[in-house]
Amino acid sequence: MNIISAKPNALCGNAFSFKGTFLRKGVQHDCWKRCLQTEVKEGSGGLPVVHHSKYACDLPPNHRFPMEKFSKVMHFLLKDQIISEKQVWTPQWVSKGVLSSVHTEDYLESLLNGKTSPEEQRRTGFLWSEGIVSRCRYETGGTVLAANIALQRGLACSTAGGTHHAFPSYGAGFCLLNDLAVTAKQCMDSSGAKRKVLIIDLDVHQVLWGHVCRLHQTWYQGKRTVGTIILRSSRLLCCRKLKE
Repeated sequence: MNIISAKPNALCGNAFSFKGTFLRKGVQHDCWKRCLQTEVKEGSGGLPVVHHSKYACDLPPNHRFPMEKFSKVMHFLLKDQIISEKQVWTPQWVSKGVLSSVHTEDYLESLLNGKTSPEEQRRTGFLWSEGIVSRCRYETGGTVLAANIALQRGLACSTAGGTHHAFPSYGAGFCLLNDLAVTAKQCMDSSGAKRKVLIIDLDVHQVLWGHVCRLHQTWYQGKRTVGTIILRSSRLLCCRKLKE
C-alpha cells in the first residue's frame, strides 16, 4: 500500500510522502487535474483510500504473484470497519502522455501494444496481456491521484502501487510501470520550486543496491536529486546472506 502524507513530519518538515517518498509542499494542482480529469471531493471525511477493482487482473493458474492481495486489502478495510465506503476514491488509468514523462517512447509502444519479447516478459515475471497493462495503468493512476489528494487534504493511501523495479526502458521484478517515479515527476514538473525526493524502501528481499540505482536512474532530472534510505532487519535471512 502507498501511504502519502502532506503534513509536517519530523523527517523533513512540510512534505508529502508516498510509499516512504517525501516531497516538499506547494505544488500547483492544475497538472494533476488535467492528467486524471478528477476533482478532489469536498466533505468526504476520514482518511482517503484510493482503490480500483481493476488493480487486479487474471493470471495463469499457480502464478506466484499474489494478485488477490489488492482486493483483499480493501475487503478487510471495509469488513473490519477501519474505513467506510465514503472514504474510497476511484482513479482513472494514467495516460500515455503522463507515462512518457518517465518511460521511453519505444518501451511504451512495445508495452501498451503487446510487442514485448519473451525475454522481456520473463524479466517482469508476467506474460503480456491486455489485463496486466490495464492493471498497471490503473495502479499508476491511483498513485498519482493519491498524491493529488494528499497535497490538498494532508494524507491519503492507495491499496496498490510501489512498483519501483521498473526502469525507464523496460520492466523488471513484477513491475511494468514505475508508478512512484511517474508521480514524483508529475509533482516536480507541476511546481516551479526546486524539490528533492527521499525514498524510504521497506521491502523485504535481497535486492538492495539495485533499488537505489534504479530509482536514481529513473528519477534524476537536471539538478533535482534523489536520495534513498533502505531499512532492513538484520534478522532477515536475505540480509545475513548479503553480509556473508
